[in-house]
Amino acid sequence: MTNEDETEIAKLFAARFIERRDVCAIQSPRSGAYAPYRIGFQTKYEDRPLMQFNLERLREHVRGDKTFGHYLLKPETSTCRMFCFDIDFNEKSSYYPNGPEHPVEIINPREIWSGPTTLAKRDLALQLFAMARGLAVRTWKTCGIQVIVSYSGNKGAHVIGCLEAGTPAKEARELAQTVLDSCGVFEPLKGHHFWKHSIGYPSLEIEVFPKQDEVSADGFGNLLRLPLGINRKSGKPGFFVRMDTELGDFKIDDPLTVLTKGSIRDR
Repeated sequence: MTNEDETEIAKLFAARFIERRDVCAIQSPRSGAYAPYRIGFQTKYEDRPLMQFNLERLREHVRGDKTFGHYLLKPETSTCRMFCFDIDFNEKSSYYPNGPEHPVEIINPREIWSGPTTLAKRDLALQLFAMARGLAVRTWKTCGIQVIVSYSGNKGAHVIGCLEAGTPAKEARELAQTVLDSCGVFEPLKGHHFWKHSIGYPSLEIEVFPKQDEVSADGFGNLLRLPLGINRKSGKPGFFVRMDTELGDFKIDDPLTVLTKGSIRDR
């Protein structure tokens, strides 16, 4: 990737995703957890100034030097620029290695996904790809907006509905719910933020963002990892997923094309 491409991707990140710019979240290289990025070491963590998003922070993320997340809501206006279906593998699932007419096995999809390639892992890839593509196409058709699909570099994928800057968070949440309702196959798993497919995809669950309609002036709310970069927990890179391949065939899509035209395009 050239310096020019890196800079252009960073600018598109700012335009596409980041509504709140007065703070960025940084991923810990040890635990993989995210926390507000603060400046200095001479005072208590809570008293240090917050690091703001700027072009250099975003370039660091794209290069893989540091890994950042962004808090979705701007407190002053309760607005955001996106909603997201965060598709993750669960920790316990049924699996039919020899077809549904044979005995079922109970597996841990997260362990299998992080291990060597097996028939079960290929089945997980098929589930993840199919779920992501289905939600992406449904979002595109239902809402008439650009959709971006990215692999997190760890155990799942993000299907992002791109909204205009200054979109009320309440409206973004309602749009995400409209997409799920239009599918007619999702049911609540935990509260109003976690969902599962009622018929298939036993190894997957969906977490919906944003989770709040508003955030207090001294709060942060939920965050999402920015696409691309390096996932510090797994050490693997994130990438945009091509949507015009065979099911289960994970291939990398061009970042500049995705960020300008979306993952669902007329091909």
